[in-house]
Amino acid sequence: TAVVMPRIGAVPQNIVVGDSLIIPTFEVSNSVEWKLTFVRDARFNIVERALEKLAESFVRAEEKAGWDTIRGGIHAGNTVTTAETTLSRKLFNQLITDTRAEGASEPNVIFVSPRLASDIRDWGAADLDDQTRRDVFKAGGMGSIYGVNIREPRSLAHNEVFMFDTSKLGVMPIRSKMQTFDKPDSINRLR
Repeated sequence: TAVVMPRIGAVPQNIVVGDSLIIPTFEVSNSVEWKLTFVRDARFNIVERALEKLAESFVRAEEKAGWDTIRGGIHAGNTVTTAETTLSRKLFNQLITDTRAEGASEPNVIFVSPRLASDIRDWGAADLDDQTRRDVFKAGGMGSIYGVNIREPRSLAHNEVFMFDTSKLGVMPIRSKMQTFDKPDSINRLR
């Protein structure tokens, strides 16, 4: 089976496939506008900020679609239930062990919420050796522990942790580059 996102905001679909799969693609679009006086007065920093926010909106939309697809593909056999309330070294080790025990998976990246990433930064001398603690401190908690790279996306809920073997992940098909279009009447008014 394959889990796909048919469009933005839709429920992920579980598709049973044979030897091939056609992944539905969808358009991600947004708009941004600014006053023509900003351009006339050469306040290009306002325009640059608006374009940065536009690009960020695409990243947020793609990230949301990706995490919704991942959440839709999780089944009970791939989850760890624990009484731990923090991401302790013991729980981190349990996640690695359970991922390896599932099959031929070798976890190499963990995505943790910002709140749980702070738990890693709180690990003490009893949890990590001095060099590893220094590396975690220098990287702001975004380093590597036990060969597993730590990533801290802001889009995860406070108690979410996902561990992956990235050699087994799918891809997000992107068929065209980002395109921007000017509103014709705005250009005429500027002239």
